[in-house]
Amino acid sequence: MRLQRKRGFYEKYVKRLLDIVCALLALIVFSWLYLLIAVLVRIKLGSPVLFKQPRPGMIDPETGKERVFTMCKFRTMTDARDADGNLLPDEERLPAFGRMLRATSLDELPEAFNILKGDMSVVGPRPQLVRDMVFMTDEQRMRHAVRPGLTGLAQVNGRNAISWEEKINLDLKYIEKISFANDLKIVFLTFKKVFLRVNITESNDETDVNLDYGDSLLREGKVTRNRYDALQIQARNIIETGGYIGKGAVTGACILVNNDVSNATTEVGIPCRIMEQEGSNEDELVSIIMPSYNTENYISQAIDSVRAQTYKNWELLIVDDCSVDSTDEVVKPFLRDERIKYFKNEKNCGAAVCRNRALREAKGRWIAFLDSDDLWVPEKLEKQINFMVKNRIHFSYSNYCEIKIDGYRNGISVTGPKKITKKGFNNYCWPGCLTVMYDSKTVGLIQVEDIRKNNDYAMWLKVCRKADCYLLNEELAMYRRGRRGSISSHSILTMIKWHYTLFKKAEGQNSVLALINTGRNLVFGLYKKERYVRRSQ
Repeated sequence: MRLQRKRGFYEKYVKRLLDIVCALLALIVFSWLYLLIAVLVRIKLGSPVLFKQPRPGMIDPETGKERVFTMCKFRTMTDARDADGNLLPDEERLPAFGRMLRATSLDELPEAFNILKGDMSVVGPRPQLVRDMVFMTDEQRMRHAVRPGLTGLAQVNGRNAISWEEKINLDLKYIEKISFANDLKIVFLTFKKVFLRVNITESNDETDVNLDYGDSLLREGKVTRNRYDALQIQARNIIETGGYIGKGAVTGACILVNNDVSNATTEVGIPCRIMEQEGSNEDELVSIIMPSYNTENYISQAIDSVRAQTYKNWELLIVDDCSVDSTDEVVKPFLRDERIKYFKNEKNCGAAVCRNRALREAKGRWIAFLDSDDLWVPEKLEKQINFMVKNRIHFSYSNYCEIKIDGYRNGISVTGPKKITKKGFNNYCWPGCLTVMYDSKTVGLIQVEDIRKNNDYAMWLKVCRKADCYLLNEELAMYRRGRRGSISSHSILTMIKWHYTLFKKAEGQNSVLALINTGRNLVFGLYKKERYVRRSQ
């Protein structure tokens, strides 16, 4: 998203200088108060003294993305737990002292450090939670065209007592005309409301007394449950990875009503802008291969991560392997998108048969793979295609991170060698299936032997005969580890057996050579864990 707004002299040259002066004066003049509150918080509420939380900051005008920063406040809640070690309800962990800090806004004093660093301003739209931001449209995200504020127009016009739409509209109104007079007026009204207690609802940023924005949209039926769940996972991963929120991460996918661009809306029913598709012919089409079996709990999130791609010229080929759960019902609403095609096997055959069928149906030049329980970041296709075209590469893969069953990261990031030759692939299966893309113009149609496991590895062994594989050194996908039935949930001995079957049956090697290559895989598997698998501290 590119920002197109004019900034006046005050906003360009004066506002930031005043922020620095005000923050320094607050820290110097009220240093005794900071120390006093810190001591009282430590005595009454425990450690740590500061409550820290990721918040979306100002949009970078060059990248069109918000930078996530850590906002600091004085702690207002305890860590009281029940007999089983679970946190008590919020109201039981918020003592009178904490309520007093919130009511007087003294808990927000440490945000002076955020102002000094440039993360925030004295006056601006109040920084909301990341899980609120992922539900906002491009128009609503324009509130991030300025630094978030310690106080703002919405805070002096109702704070938590007004609706989400009113808050956001007031924030957008503020950025239309930023001036010294308006900022001074907002600061004056803030002091008036805090000290005179005029029309104020206690701020509760640690556990908001109002519904989160996504919860509000879900309650009102403006967002589907599947979309809600996918965006909540996306928010959690943004928080855990930090950095920037991409443009596709926030706006979500646009839905074409009867293929009429003029009627395009977001899933929350707000009109959105449709980008003109460049290269809409089959030569630039991406065919996404997705086998499915009993993934009713995950497949909607996988599909949503495809629909949220910034690169729009794709087709998703889902081949269901006779699921016995409600996968069919979950997928059905998505079939209104003509880019999504759903096939069902007549009998349970395994992932190899599913992928082979999808590849025969594929019409695109670019072939990508995503299992029905994994996820992509919104820029995955766009970045990978640009990488391959720019460097004239025909076979590539990227880094990925691991997530647990519930969608939270487990702290593991996986990468691999910068270049993998045919010999390198015989040593080990370095890429994650969900990261791979190849150019079918060069590689042609790939079909693998009917083996139940490691069929993606069998595919790369065929592709690498046509092209070397190169690493796009960015984390563009999320692998759900530990789901029942997945390779990662089986024992080492079972995986050794599958590797032997791969080389013996799929590659047609004799028993001795198959055993040798299985042994090589064990050795290089240990090497990969040591060199390319990173666990965050």
